[in-house]
Amino acid sequence: MDLDDLSDEVYKATILAAEKFNYDLALYFVSLASQCRDKEDYLLQAEQFIDEFLNDEDFEILIDDMFFGNPVDPKDLKKVLLKIKSNVNKIIENPTENLNKEDIALFFKLWYMLIYSINCKHKIVPAFKRPIYGNDVKQEPFLIIKKALWENPSLIDEFLIEDGARLSDEEKAILTSWRANFIYGDFIILKYLKKYSVFMPSSDTQKLYGVIGISDPIEMVIRCSLPCIVKTTLLPFKGKIIYDSSFQRYSLSFGAGSQKTFMESYKQIKAKNGIIESFPL
Repeated sequence: MDLDDLSDEVYKATILAAEKFNYDLALYFVSLASQCRDKEDYLLQAEQFIDEFLNDEDFEILIDDMFFGNPVDPKDLKKVLLKIKSNVNKIIENPTENLNKEDIALFFKLWYMLIYSINCKHKIVPAFKRPIYGNDVKQEPFLIIKKALWENPSLIDEFLIEDGARLSDEEKAILTSWRANFIYGDFIILKYLKKYSVFMPSSDTQKLYGVIGISDPIEMVIRCSLPCIVKTTLLPFKGKIIYDSSFQRYSLSFGAGSQKTFMESYKQIKAKNGIIESFPL
């Protein structure tokens, strides 16, 4: 796993916390990340390392080896490691919501098939190569093709008729739900919560949607202070709400007065209508 695969939350909880104490300790957690399959494996390995390290009978000898002869206070080290373990446990017990590995792969399989098929038939973007999950893809062609899709969602019906035989019943049901329930347009992102991010459609300011990330939490993808405005499409996916893989951000900022107004609206709408976490079946 590359270090870039760690979310900011995990990076701050482990490597940054270790670096504040000692650079050599941070290097150990960096090295550990390179040996792990994914974020979940890294968190479990970090927790196991801390437990084994603290409970080792040769604790002080291990300290000397880890810090290359540069002494650190064992009590301070124990305190830091216990803090990092506490950080790790909080993330494990209260994960930021996004899709699991299997569902990420399923989403991109369907999304890439749909986008590629539409473009092949309608020639929206010239020389558009078949996207492959796991490989880097250019977002500009996707933005053009998906705009054409959501302005003419019957293209999904067309795809299901022509390519449905290659899909499982579950996959066809997911695409059918996209056709029936998608919401395309501009959204104001009001809150980053642990469970999801809260979106308010600019066209319907009396509704709030709890939207989860696909591969990463939305906060890590957007990287903007709130509130902010984006264009995207909300989609149902296995009882949750996701988005169509990309955002277009607007270069707008809000003053203190507008921010206060948005937060007051958020509280009122949430109290009155709640937050919509899934689309109707």
